[in-house]
Amino acid sequence: MYAWLFGVAKFGVGASWIYVSIQQYGDVHWLAAGAYVALFVCLIALLTGLVGVASHVPPRTLRRYPTLDIPLYRCLQFAFVWLAYEWLRSSLMTGFPVLDAGYVLISTPFDGLAPILGVKGMSFAIAFIAATLVSGWLSLAAGAVVVLLCAGLALFDYTERLEPRQVGIVQVSIPLTEKWEMARRSQSLRLYSQLTHSLSPKDLVLWSEAAFATSQPSMLEALELVRVTSNHNYIATGYIETDEERRYNSLLIAGGDHANYRKLRLVPFGEYVPIPSILRPILGFANVPYSDLQVGEDGDRSLNVAGLKLVPAICYEASFERDVRDAVRQSDADAIVVVSEDAWFGDSFAPHQNFEMARMRAREHGRYVVRAANSGISGIVGPDGEVIVQADQFMRTTIEGQIFTMSGKTPYTRFGALFMNTLLIIGVFMITVNRLIGWRQAVKKLPY
Repeated sequence: MYAWLFGVAKFGVGASWIYVSIQQYGDVHWLAAGAYVALFVCLIALLTGLVGVASHVPPRTLRRYPTLDIPLYRCLQFAFVWLAYEWLRSSLMTGFPVLDAGYVLISTPFDGLAPILGVKGMSFAIAFIAATLVSGWLSLAAGAVVVLLCAGLALFDYTERLEPRQVGIVQVSIPLTEKWEMARRSQSLRLYSQLTHSLSPKDLVLWSEAAFATSQPSMLEALELVRVTSNHNYIATGYIETDEERRYNSLLIAGGDHANYRKLRLVPFGEYVPIPSILRPILGFANVPYSDLQVGEDGDRSLNVAGLKLVPAICYEASFERDVRDAVRQSDADAIVVVSEDAWFGDSFAPHQNFEMARMRAREHGRYVVRAANSGISGIVGPDGEVIVQADQFMRTTIEGQIFTMSGKTPYTRFGALFMNTLLIIGVFMITVNRLIGWRQAVKKLPY
């Protein structure tokens, strides 16, 4: 019931956004954009509501199948259904994993599960414990055992710090209304350069996502000029890479050598149009502007610079725990670098939510995370998921800090997919067997 109400609430938020947009702008562009938002919100609301439907067992069915009315079983069933829901939502239409319940448990005793089962394992735990709170004393005791187990797991370290590296972050806080103006590009570069020069020499300096729109040779030349004059080993920036008629959301690192990464997970409607043969004509008819970036080639995502093995993630990509896990596992990375443009969200909860997801990636893999965002939140996160240093939003500032190269892998880095798939299989098996047992008991009671 509560899951269904939560879904209805999501739909209400989407509908309210459309109404406000129409009242404020009275424009077909905003009406069309609002319609797409409504469709998306309806899909997420439907999936959330299905959790309640799948978990609900009518009283008549409980009378016929007594094994379905065991409180501890009902708690486990709800947790497994919730896990399946999060897995499904993370997979449809390239996935939308930012609403996983486990993110709220970072920096709590529960985050001891993160290096073993990842954020979805934490979602499973909190769903189970939430169900035990309303399922009697025996179930409540089982929930308490889970809490104590998670707290005990939080005492273990799976990775080890080795050599220190000095890093810096530049947060320029340029308004979006000014960022894309051609006349201001040279001014933006001077601003980045001035802030970068204000830092003491670093092994790596990180700028934000889509700081400029230019070709790779031009961006590399500009970074090299700033790097040489500021005595840093490497400078990395996100930029919109133009390659003939193609455009990519990329991350370029310049130094003794250079490396370029092109974003693999694009934001639906924000960076590309799903089902282009159908939706592009509709968007064109409504005169709704949209981006159409290209997906980078799927290959090795590690970037080796300054004695560091880095895994890049551009904004939205940091929310896909499976992608980051695969990259960390394959490259045995020392750190994860995240560049983002959160000014789109203004003074809302979204930038804080994005930063929390970066913290979860650090906790899952026992790796440092260095995150740079134009308007914030920028910061450095330790391998335990705790914030070492961060900048406030909408401030023009720099961050200096120290990270370490790392050795070792967490159980989630090594076996994350295996653990979660096993958990889902156990859930399906448990529910199926219980239904069969209940069916056999019901058949035996039939009058023949």
